[in-house]
Order: sequence, then C-alpha cells, then structure tokens
Amino acid sequence: MIRARVPAILLCILAGSAVRIQAFAGFARILPVNWLYVDENVYWSSTLLLEDGSLDRPPGTALLACILHPVGVTGARVFFSVLSLVPAILLAASGRGRWGAAVALAMAAEPSLALAGVQIMPEAPAAALCALAMVLLGRRSSFSSGLALGAAALFRPETALVLFLAPASGLGRRSLLVMAAGLLLPLAPAIAVDAAAGAGPLPAGNAAENLWLGSSPSLLSVPPGVEFEQLVSTGAGDGGDFLSRWRDALSQDPPGALSFYLRKLVATLSFPGPGRNLEAGAFYRETGLSALCPLTAAILAMALPLSLLRRATGTARLASAALAAMMISGMLFIPSERHRVVFLPFMCFLAAERAPGRRAVFAAAGAAFALAIFSLVPFDPVRPGLDSVLRAGAELDAGLPGEAASSLDEAEAAGFRGADIANLRGVAAGLSNRPQRAVAEFEMALSQAPGSPSIWRNYAVALYGAGRRGEAGTAARRAVALRHDLTDELEFLLR
Repeated sequence: MIRARVPAILLCILAGSAVRIQAFAGFARILPVNWLYVDENVYWSSTLLLEDGSLDRPPGTALLACILHPVGVTGARVFFSVLSLVPAILLAASGRGRWGAAVALAMAAEPSLALAGVQIMPEAPAAALCALAMVLLGRRSSFSSGLALGAAALFRPETALVLFLAPASGLGRRSLLVMAAGLLLPLAPAIAVDAAAGAGPLPAGNAAENLWLGSSPSLLSVPPGVEFEQLVSTGAGDGGDFLSRWRDALSQDPPGALSFYLRKLVATLSFPGPGRNLEAGAFYRETGLSALCPLTAAILAMALPLSLLRRATGTARLASAALAAMMISGMLFIPSERHRVVFLPFMCFLAAERAPGRRAVFAAAGAAFALAIFSLVPFDPVRPGLDSVLRAGAELDAGLPGEAASSLDEAEAAGFRGADIANLRGVAAGLSNRPQRAVAEFEMALSQAPGSPSIWRNYAVALYGAGRRGEAGTAARRAVALRHDLTDELEFLLR
C-alpha cells in the first residue's frame, strides 16, 4: 500500500518544490530574504510577554523561530517553506486513490501556501498541523487529532474555533470530547501563563485588537508603522480597551458595520484575496504565481458545496466546521489570503473524499462562478507602495540610508502616502549626518501622526544633534509620556 502512494508523494514534492523555489525567488526580488518585516520582527525576537506578564500573541511561531535562530533568517524561511509543503504530502500519503492524489498535487502547486511559506509567520506551521489533525482523525485517533489541532492554535488561534463549530457539522459527542481533551493539552501552559497574569484566556492573543481593527475600512487600511502605532497607542495591549472600542464602532453605525462585515466575507472568498501588511497582488504578479490562483479557487469551489452536505466521515465533518470557521474569522477579524491558508488543508481533504459525480461537478461550477463574481468586488486595504516602505525600513536597520531613500521614492511613485515616508526620510537624513533635514522631516511626520511616540523619539534625537537641547528635552518628555518604555533610551535628554 505504501509503495503505491510513493509516486503521488514524489509528484507533490517535485511540483511543490518548483512552485516554492519560484515563490522564494519572487520574494527576493521584492524584499531581501535575509531581513525581517513587520510581525516577523516580533516572532524572531521572541518577545512573548507584555509588561503585565501576559502573552502578547499565541507563542508557537516565536518558539519555533527561537529554535531556528542558529540557521539565520534565510534558513528559517527555507524551513517554513518546507513546512508549507507538508499538507500536500500528508494528503498524498493518506491513500485516497487517484482522485485524492490529484487533489494533493493541486494543493502542492497551489500558490497561497507557497507564498505563506516564504514568510516567518504562523500560517505554514498551522496549516501543516491542521493537515496532521485530519490524517489522525481519519485513522480514528481523536485524541491525537485534537492534540494537533491544539498545537495549530498556538500558531493561529482561529483553528480552535473549528472544534467549537464541529457539533453543528455532526461530529459525534464522544469523538468531540476526546478531541477537546487533546486540544487543551498543548494550550494548557499558555492558558496558565495568561491566567497568572490576570489576562484573558489563550488562544485569544491579540484578538481584541484585531477585532477592533476589523470593524471599519479606515482602521483596516492603516499600514504598519508610525500611523499604526498612533492608532493603537492609547491603551495598547489592554484587551478590554480594544473590546470597548470595537463595541463603540458597532454601536455608532450598526448598518454600516454589518455591510462591512459582509464585504469582508466576500473578500475572504475572493482570489487571490486581500493582502495583510504586504502587497499580496504584487507578490503574485512578481512571482508569476497568479497563473496558479485558479487552483485555489477550484479547491474552494469543490469544498464549499460538500461542506453543506451531511457527510459520513469524521474528517469531512471536521472540514465542514473548518470552512465555517474560516468564513466567521474572516468576517469578524482581518480577511487576507494569508490567513485563509490555514484552512486550505481542510478544504483539500474534504474535496479528496471521493471523485465528484455529475451533481457535484455542477455544484462546484456554480460555486466557482460565485467566487469569480466575489473576486471582482474591490477590497484591498493595503496601501500601494507598502512593500517599498518595508524595504526602506529594513535598509535603514542595515545602515543603508541612500538605498532607503531610493526605496521611499519608489513608494511615493507607487502611490504611498502617510507619515511613514517622512519619518523614514528623517531617519535616513540622520544617518547621513544631516540633522537639520532630519528635523524638518520629523516635523512633517508629526503633522500627520502627532500621537506616535516613535516619531517624537526620533525628533528629540534629531533636535539634540542639531544643537537644540531644550527643544530636544521637551520632545523626549512627550515621547516618554506616550510610551513609558522609552525612558531608559532617552534618559540623556531627560536630565
């Protein structure tokens, strides 16, 4: 039996490796692969705990990144890329016949998993663990399946929602209870850490913040950087505060909020799908993987109608619950093609249950038509030029102000507008020993984001370099008032 599956496994490895090499090369053309971007910095630095001792976010990615520190950032990207191929290999090895092997091959070549694997982010490990949960449930090992699902929740918390929705899909009570016991086991240490700090239960992580950010288009479109810092600075990290902001946003315009949530559902089911903190469309175009997006659409088009049927197997029932969880989390939080990746293994295992008959083909064609219509609805909150801004930030971290200035020019040419441009130009001017130019840039940045502690810190240092000591002290005190952890860094200006 194992020998019969080897050709399908090898095909998946070959096709998946080719797609991932292409994704890796495309990523390198946009952003250097040996640098870190946005949330990757948090995961790589393994900054797990907030000041109150609670977890900043689910700890799985940071723990895995910590293990991978010896191989460096590029090596970690390779490892995550390999992880993104694991779901297809597990499906091919599960012995579902020729149709199952064909679906596994489609998953291996599917582009969103490949692009997720290039990033040091939670999606690739979570997807691999979800696929493992499906394999184990297919072997009637409910506890082990729940264990894998709980481990996935340490990377992407919404995977825990799958089990909560499973009763509605018809999963048996006994199997459900055994899976729940397995799910809680890997989560227990993290829950204990949060409980000791008096915080909410994991795997909530930064869910309250994302719930609030997902409540309006204006919030969702704020890019990572100083504008985002200003947005969340009041009560940042206080889940109750973000929840109150979310409730206020809903109460101010309930019809508008409902309309926006429906738009987010449509975006969740569109292709290639909206980006999050990266220009997803640019990545697909640059890598040439946009031609493979129909594979993603075909997988979802096959799975959606099947999820509405009363299925006989436990894996099909769990997959149906996962599709519901995907749509609910996309509506409530932040829809993006990267977040959808976590649920792709469930879709593929469901589609691979058996070769579709005539009725299933017609149902899938109808679903594909609906998905095509959804994809025509414009929804991409990522500002054009963001990738160039991220590259400029990494170039400044590497001490390359000239290259950063060129990247910022590219960002402006692409249409990026906002305080980050002026702030980063100020940093570049400071590194180039032009303090007066730095002061002018930071003043421009402050006119756009006056509540950003990072800009006030940069402004204080620039004023000091320009010989304006009194003004530098005033700016430093303003920075510390906004963010207390800057006190030690700015102590020389506060005397």
